Amino acid sequence: MRMTKRMLSISLGQGEGPVAEKMFIEAIEMGSWVFFQNCHLAPSWMPRLEFLIDNIDLDVTHRDFRIWLTSSPTPSFPASILQNGSKMIVEPPRGIKANMLRAFTGQVVEYSDFISSEKPKVSEFKWLLFSLSLFHGVCLERRKF
Repeated sequence: MRMTKRMLSISLGQGEGPVAEKMFIEAIEMGSWVFFQNCHLAPSWMPRLEFLIDNIDLDVTHRDFRIWLTSSPTPSFPASILQNGSKMIVEPPRGIKANMLRAFTGQVVEYSDFISSEKPKVSEFKWLLFSLSLFHGVCLERRKF
């Protein structure tokens, strides 16, 4: 199956707000996808973008309409857009090592609590403990997103 969606794209910056708004309205009507790049470069237009997204009329909006936004971390990016959208993050988490160290040096349950058979599978348990600690560290790191 071939995808035949129309995609409108613009790199935001100084003076690109009205052009982006026109693209946004056109995409809502026609069911296109819009891609706004570098939202952090248009902080003065971010309140308008927030207004446009918050006031999308679902009865008029084409069902194939999608909007994609890219931005570097900035305090001017509207929180409501972040809270109501799906986020993809490409920067690596910074606190995984600290979370892993905290998991292994803190109160760790003794091996004897988990081992009930005569021949324990210690190597499998170590990998299980490591995997669980890594997953927990990633969850702790990503909870702010």
